[in-house]
Amino acid sequence: MLTGCNSEEVIILRGQTMGTYWQVSVAEKMSTTEITELDKKIQAELLAVNQQMSTFIADSEISRFNNSPDAAVEISSEMSKVVAAALQISAESDGKYDITVLPLVELWGFAAKKVEKKPTDEEIAAVLPLIGYQKLHLDGNILRKDNPAMRIDLSSIAKGYGVDKLAELLVKENRQNFLVDIGGEVRAVGNKFGKAWKIAVEVPENRGANSIAEVLDLTDKSLATSGNYRNFIDYDGERAVHTIDPRTGRGAVSNLLSVTVAAENCMLADGYATALMAIGGKDAEKFAEKQKLAVLFIFADEQGGFSVRKNKHWQDIFIQK
Repeated sequence: MLTGCNSEEVIILRGQTMGTYWQVSVAEKMSTTEITELDKKIQAELLAVNQQMSTFIADSEISRFNNSPDAAVEISSEMSKVVAAALQISAESDGKYDITVLPLVELWGFAAKKVEKKPTDEEIAAVLPLIGYQKLHLDGNILRKDNPAMRIDLSSIAKGYGVDKLAELLVKENRQNFLVDIGGEVRAVGNKFGKAWKIAVEVPENRGANSIAEVLDLTDKSLATSGNYRNFIDYDGERAVHTIDPRTGRGAVSNLLSVTVAAENCMLADGYATALMAIGGKDAEKFAEKQKLAVLFIFADEQGGFSVRKNKHWQDIFIQK
C-alpha cells in the first residue's frame, strides 16, 4: 500500500477473495485516512459478494438455495442479476454454458469437497438428470428449480461480477482513475496519470519461450480470461479439466487453450469466456462472431506450441488503424 504522498505514485490495495487474489490500483493522490477507509469498504463489498455467491460458504445465499427443499426460493436482487446473465449466456450457447453443473463439479473434485479418484460412468449418469439450465426459472427475484435437488454454481461469472461491484464502489467514492483485478479478471477506468493502463495476456506455460501473448492499453473496458491449462486435476495420469460439458458430464477438451474477452461489463466478459472454453475449437470462434464478442483466442498447434488469433471485434478495439 502506497501512501500517495507523491502525486504520481499508484496506490495499491490487495488481499484474498474467492479462492484467489484481489488488487485495486488507484492513480490518484489520496491521504492515508482515505486509503484506509477505501480498503475497509472494498473488503466489506467482497465479503458481501462471497456471502451471496460462494458455494464454499455453508450459509451463503447460493448454498441456502442449493440446500433448500423448496422448488421456489426468493433471492436477492444482486444474485438475481447474476443468474439472469448466466441464463442468457446458457440460452445463447445452447446449454454448453450452464450454471446447474455443481453436482458434476463436485464429482470431479473442483468444489469444496476434494475427491480421490475420477467419477465412474454410473456416478455421472446418476446426476445428469439434475443438469440443465432449462430446468431453472427466474421470475423477478424468485428462482425456481424443476427438481429441488438441483444445485447451481456461479463461480464462472461471480469474479467478473465482483470486479464490477468494486468498480461501482470506486466511482461512488469519486475515484476516476483505477484498475480492479480479481484473479485476472480486470476492469480499467480512466487512466494511469495520463497513460492507459497496461494489461498483459499470458500464454500457456511450457508452450514457448515468451510468456506474454499481448500487452494491451486498457481504458474504460473489462477483460476476462478462461483456460484449462492451469485449473486441472490429475487422476492417475489422466487429466480432468475444470470446464465441464454439461451434456456429457465430462471435461470440455479441445485445442482451445484459453480465451480473453473484452467487454464493457466484466460479469458478462467472465461468463462468455467460460462459455467459449466450453464450446471449444472453431465453434468458439463462430459463437464469438455471432454474439459480436471481442476475443483473443490461444489455440494449441500440432507441434506442441500455440497460435494466437484475434477476431475482428478485438482488432476494432485494440489494433490501431
